[in-house]
Amino acid sequence: MTPHCRKAVSSAAGRALTDAEVRKIDDRLSATMRRLARTDPNWQGMTRDARVMAASEQAMRDVVAEAQLKVRSEEHTSELQSQEHISYAV
Repeated sequence: MTPHCRKAVSSAAGRALTDAEVRKIDDRLSATMRRLARTDPNWQGMTRDARVMAASEQAMRDVVAEAQLKVRSEEHTSELQSQEHISYAV
């Protein structure tokens, strides 16, 4: 991540990013770019900046979807634990 990008992401996050966080962001963005290169028929015709933006937007959608899935999973686990507790009490 360039210093300019790191500053912009830190500003959006409202705090300084750790080196580990920057590596995770870079890794996710690289993986998303590779995936889009394989799956998006328009990828080769895009400029580098357009590719980075497309990958960033897709990575953001992926993170949101993963977070929603995690919340649903935790809610389901909590519900199951509650049902088990009730069944043991009965």
